[in-house]
Amino acid sequence: MSFFGSIYRVLLLSFIFGSFASCGPSPQAGGGIGGTGSVATVPTVAAGPVTGFGSVFVSGNEFDTNDAVFTVDGQTNAGEGQLKKGMVVLVNGTISKYYGTGQAVQRTAKTVLYEDTIEGPVQSVALDGLSLVVLGQTVRINQSTIIDLSIPTLGSLTPIDLVEVSGFVSGPGTVVATLINRKGGAADYQVKGFITQHDKDLKSFTIGSLAVDYTDTDISQ
Repeated sequence: MSFFGSIYRVLLLSFIFGSFASCGPSPQAGGGIGGTGSVATVPTVAAGPVTGFGSVFVSGNEFDTNDAVFTVDGQTNAGEGQLKKGMVVLVNGTISKYYGTGQAVQRTAKTVLYEDTIEGPVQSVALDGLSLVVLGQTVRINQSTIIDLSIPTLGSLTPIDLVEVSGFVSGPGTVVATLINRKGGAADYQVKGFITQHDKDLKSFTIGSLAVDYTDTDISQ
């Protein structure tokens, strides 16, 4: 698949993640442990950053992953060990609740999906260390952003460095990062974001300041 085909492929996932990110990083299923009475098990979907392991914690809520199927960056049958804190994941599963109270008893994951928000070369790093530009997207950093140990300091990054960013698209050309990790090996360029300046005749659009030509891209899906 071409570079632009790869970009277009992940745009669909952008809408999936973006629909949950617009409600904030907290999972859609809520509640604490407690209550009495019978238990009902219902489907649940959650999206948010990984905050812990020993099972997988998503935005602080624990999901049992003993029977879960993991897909990490397109690799099916991946393992939980390939996840890192700060990675934004999409979880499909079930939640058991005390009937009549809605209080959670247990969350169980059936599938766990992770895809980069951005993967590509660093273009620049702000002097204040609070943002960087990757593939035409401004990546903003806050107190919750995890900088992987593979990056001693953001100032040490150069235009030849490849990074992967996980986070939430917060506006055109802007991503709030939950994890920034140095990427080794060959790059698999990926961008998620809002399309602007779409020209259906020229088959082009922009995402942030990145110009995309999809003339030879398979868009059948």
